[in-house]
Amino acid sequence: MRLTFRVLPSGEDQTLRLDEGADGFELIETLHLNPETYVILRNGRPIPVDSSLQDGDDLSIVSVISGG
Repeated sequence: MRLTFRVLPSGEDQTLRLDEGADGFELIETLHLNPETYVILRNGRPIPVDSSLQDGDDLSIVSVISGG
């Protein structure tokens, strides 16, 4: 399947091919990102990292920053 997504805060659209039935963890792993520091949004709403992805999903991968 072909996914188009943006990694925030940079916001640049990217396209990637993954196997049908791939989940959010596979996407994050393929991008060499730490799944503990990123959240995936589908249509603007957070989804569990083990959610299946589909062609046509509007995806954003957002860096989670915390401080004190």
